[in-house]
Amino acid sequence: MNKYFRIQLTLILIAFSLAVSLVIAFFDYGKLKERVRIGHDIEVKLVEDKIIDSLTTIDNVYSFLDYQIADEMKEYSMEMLSLYEKEPDFTRWDFRELKKRYDMDIYVIDVNNEVIHSSFEPDIGLNFNECCPGFARLLSERRAGDAFYHDGLDLQQHNGEIKKFSYMPTPDHQNLLEL
Repeated sequence: MNKYFRIQLTLILIAFSLAVSLVIAFFDYGKLKERVRIGHDIEVKLVEDKIIDSLTTIDNVYSFLDYQIADEMKEYSMEMLSLYEKEPDFTRWDFRELKKRYDMDIYVIDVNNEVIHSSFEPDIGLNFNECCPGFARLLSERRAGDAFYHDGLDLQQHNGEIKKFSYMPTPDHQNLLEL
C-alpha cells in the first residue's frame, strides 16, 4: 500500500501542478491578449493622429497656394481683359498659346452659360444651365458684376481632376472669362 500511496501522491501532485499551470497559462493568455489589444488600439490611434496631421499640413499648403494661385489668376484675367478690349472676337484668339503662357486652361462662357471657346476642347459646348442650374445662376451673377472671382479647389467636370477656377466678366457683361 505504501507503494500505491506514493504513486497516487505523485499523480495527484502532477495533476495539481498541471491544473495550476493551466490556470496560470489561462491568466497569462488573458493578460497578453489585453496587452495586444491595447497595443493595437494605441497603434491605430497613432496612425489616425498621423493622418490627421498630414491632412492638416496638406490643407495649410493648399490654403497658402490658393491665395498665391488666385493672385496669378487675377493678373492673367486682367491681361485677358486687355486682350478682349483689343480683340473682342474670340475666334481670333489663340487659346493654345494662352494656355502655354498662363499654364492654365482658359474658358469663355457666354450669356447662355455655355462654354463657347476653350483651350480644353472637351469642355466646349458644356452648358451649365443643363448640368448645374445652381452653378449657372452663380455664373450669371458673376457675369453681371465687375469683379474678379475665384473659387476654392474643385473638381473639373469631364475628368474629375482637382482644379482651382477663377472668373472675370467682360466689360460688356456678355461673357465670362474663366481660368
